[in-house]
Amino acid sequence: MQSIKRSTLLTGLPVSKNPHIILTSLYKRIIKVLALMPEESSYRRHTNEIVQSRLNAVQKISDIPTLESTIDCGQIEEVIVQVGIV
Repeated sequence: MQSIKRSTLLTGLPVSKNPHIILTSLYKRIIKVLALMPEESSYRRHTNEIVQSRLNAVQKISDIPTLESTIDCGQIEEVIVQVGIV
């Protein structure tokens, strides 16, 4: 059983109760927007590669510390902020 952390230890950043659901939704939304860009766009290709990789990780890894380590961009709550919506 996974232990639930009580705090992110970052002022103003509460612990996310359902980060997998939030990140899946955000990453899918980004992929949808990227699909509107020209296929030959470098930005589209490279961003899609990163986002798809992270989406795959979110869908496959249920353990939060392992997911944080895989994404390697801080705590999962920080990743949610980086994606763009708190």
